[in-house]
Amino acid sequence: AKEWKQLQAALPSSAARTDLVQLLVRLLRDAEAEVRMQATAQIPGVGEGMKSNDRQLLVVTNVLPHVVELVSDASQHVRVAVASVLSELAPILGKEKSLEHLVPLFSRLLKDDFSDVRLNVMSKLDSLQSVIGAAHVSKPILP
Repeated sequence: AKEWKQLQAALPSSAARTDLVQLLVRLLRDAEAEVRMQATAQIPGVGEGMKSNDRQLLVVTNVLPHVVELVSDASQHVRVAVASVLSELAPILGKEKSLEHLVPLFSRLLKDDFSDVRLNVMSKLDSLQSVIGAAHVSKPILP
């Protein structure tokens, strides 16, 4: 999982990169929390070098469903890892898709029992705010 980004960059075509995403998805669903944590760190790099619309579609259809699962992962360390990278998806998704997909995930993570998860979310809200705007961050996310 640590070498995923370099492997993706070495592949010449978008089709090969799309196939590589399936490998990442398998790592995100691995039985070991350590593997899921490492794979989570690679999520923001999905589809680098692809056209913006293609990359957005790839993330929404192939990666986000598994991110939703990871937000509720049994391992607090996996949830911390998700909280660390979730805001990096906002520029890829754009305003509308971020409001639709990311804001609910941020809200769930802010209610996590583990304080490190909540702290990571709070430290990353500025990245989300730069994409969706302050009003959209404060109303649905912050109490």
